[in-house]
Amino acid sequence: MDESKFLDCKKSINLLRNYLEEHFEFKDKREKEVVLCWILGTYYRGFYAYPRLILHGTKRAGKSKLLTFLSLTCRDAVYGIIPSVAAIFRVIEELKPTLIMDEFNLFSIKDNPELAAILHAGYKPSGEVLRVEKNKNGYALCRFPVFCPIALAGLTINDDQLLDRSITINMVRSTNEKIISNRIDDIWFDKNKLLRWKTITDKIKSVEHPDLQQCMNVIEEKQFLSGRDEELWLPILSVAKLLKDKYDIPVWDDVFDYCKVSLLAKTKEDLGSFDIKLIAKMKYLDSLSDFRANELANLFNQDITNVRESVSTNSVGHALKRLGIEFKNHSGIRHYYISLEDYQKMRKKYGIEDD
Repeated sequence: MDESKFLDCKKSINLLRNYLEEHFEFKDKREKEVVLCWILGTYYRGFYAYPRLILHGTKRAGKSKLLTFLSLTCRDAVYGIIPSVAAIFRVIEELKPTLIMDEFNLFSIKDNPELAAILHAGYKPSGEVLRVEKNKNGYALCRFPVFCPIALAGLTINDDQLLDRSITINMVRSTNEKIISNRIDDIWFDKNKLLRWKTITDKIKSVEHPDLQQCMNVIEEKQFLSGRDEELWLPILSVAKLLKDKYDIPVWDDVFDYCKVSLLAKTKEDLGSFDIKLIAKMKYLDSLSDFRANELANLFNQDITNVRESVSTNSVGHALKRLGIEFKNHSGIRHYYISLEDYQKMRKKYGIEDD
């Protein structure tokens, strides 16, 4: 039976909600609604910023499977495993797509500053990257617009600037046999009902943008947002409010609660963060009164077998700066220091228990 003729925007969105429920397992069930709102938000380019979506999780947690789902449901999606930087510049310039990138842990930010610039600057419509291009007269400095929604997945992502521009979704390896066995067809949403993915996305495109803009302007709860947090979460909350007010789709409470929990965890420096791990590692330094960033990096890397996932001295230095740990320059090298008493207070402040 061909059900496409009976579809409207609301029914299509609810189909996607149910599909997420049946095919994926999230650490927090509210994340399903956040992902749904992120997908719908890619169809509207009136936001003054749009968060990157990062999928975390162990192997076989369904990250690549979810990226496939995003590639079939987001606006003008382009899916690949870290395409060349030149290709990314051209794709963004010509297609203005939603970029879906897998196996991000195979990529090293420090080895490719141009890709880092795209990821860091392109979450805003005004984002541009300067690049030297060859032309008939030699070489010229060109400006490339790099704004586009981006979703990516990887086992380990140590780029603080990218994480600061992202909403992170935590996936877990499912034990539900139905979820595990549910595969994604690249053409058919439901072949038995002759329902294609394109039919659904064509209906989603009819989400009324003026209404979305209005929701963005009148969200009373946005008063607790500011700065970067507002840039990242206001688009997602606006979509959630639109679904609640116009389509009577009950996602607002889950999305708003998840937003508050995420920001609270950020404020308290979530125990899984790089900075907290760094504080814990400091315990194993030979001396707290005189140490260098590379010593801490070595402590991190002694437990890492994949060189691509290694922690750089530069990343450690940035973390020490964020934590306000003082230093003195000796022959151009920073030597950090902290008293044992202050270090113990720091561990207590961030809830790090003694081994």
